[in-house]
Amino acid sequence: MTDTDQTARRLRLLTATLQARLREAARDSPSSDLGLQQQAMLYRLSLTGPSSIKDLAVAERLRHQSAAELVAALRKKQLVHTEPDPQDRRKSIVTITPSARSLIEENFAHREQWLRTALEAALTDSETEKLVEALPLLERVASWEPPASAHR
Repeated sequence: MTDTDQTARRLRLLTATLQARLREAARDSPSSDLGLQQQAMLYRLSLTGPSSIKDLAVAERLRHQSAAELVAALRKKQLVHTEPDPQDRRKSIVTITPSARSLIEENFAHREQWLRTALEAALTDSETEKLVEALPLLERVASWEPPASAHR
C-alpha cells in the first residue's frame, strides 16, 4: 500500500467519523428530524439563494426526480416555497423560508460549538496552527473534480 493509499484510507475514515460526531452534536437541534439530504439542500439554498430544481439536482449530485421529491418534502414542512420561473413558467424556483434559515443556523451552531470545544480540548496551540495551515489543502481536495473523460 502506497503512502497515498494510506492517506486516502485514513482521510476517508477520519471524515466519516467526524461527520458522525457532528451529526451527534446536532442531534438535539430542531433540524435533527430532517434527513441529511434535506439538510444539505437547505444549506445549499441558504448559500446560493433561490435556485431551480435542476440546478439543485446538479449541485447536490442527484437525479432531477430525487431533487424534486426532496423539494416537495421540504415544501410540505414549510421550509421552502416554490414559484414559477419568470423566464420559463414550466420551471420552479425554490427559495428557503426564514424558519428554515433559522433551523440551519441553529444546526450549524451546535456542530461548530462541538468542533470549537474539541479543538480546544484535543489540540495544543501549535497543533491548531498546523491544522489551520492544512485547511486550504483539504478544501482543494474536497473541491477537486475528475476530468470529464474520467467519468466514462
